[in-house]
Amino acid sequence: MSEHLIEEPMDDIDRTILREMRGMYEAVDAPPADLAERVKFALTLAALEAEVAHLQELSTVDVRSEQTYATTDTLTFTSSSTSLMVTVGPDVGATGADLLRVDGWMTGSGVVVELSVGTERHPATSDANGRLVWEGVPRGRARFLIHPASEGARPVVTPTIEL
Repeated sequence: MSEHLIEEPMDDIDRTILREMRGMYEAVDAPPADLAERVKFALTLAALEAEVAHLQELSTVDVRSEQTYATTDTLTFTSSSTSLMVTVGPDVGATGADLLRVDGWMTGSGVVVELSVGTERHPATSDANGRLVWEGVPRGRARFLIHPASEGARPVVTPTIEL
């Protein structure tokens, strides 16, 4: 059968057929919109050999500010070695931009927790009571990387969330 095939260079008809096939596959079996972000996360996680924290709780609480009502989300992440609870709300001290304030509580003091939003990194160190604060945080896909205070302990990374 291969003796009947004629090898010719690609022409406009071939390109049109391939373009239509690509469009068909994109329509019926498109990759998830966040596929690239999930692959980067998996590669970063493998490189760190980090433990993954699990999202335990998501609750919404309405709080009153001076001008309007705003919604604050509280999330709790747990792993075998630590827990992190965060509350996300508007940054009332920020001017102009739609920025957020993230308050956190860790199980332990002196723990460095890095909040990553896009390419920005916002490190904070927990105080004696385990409290953390990030101000002026932009909205977007975010995750926390917990660097344990004890030597030799594995870092802990949370799933990606939307701020």
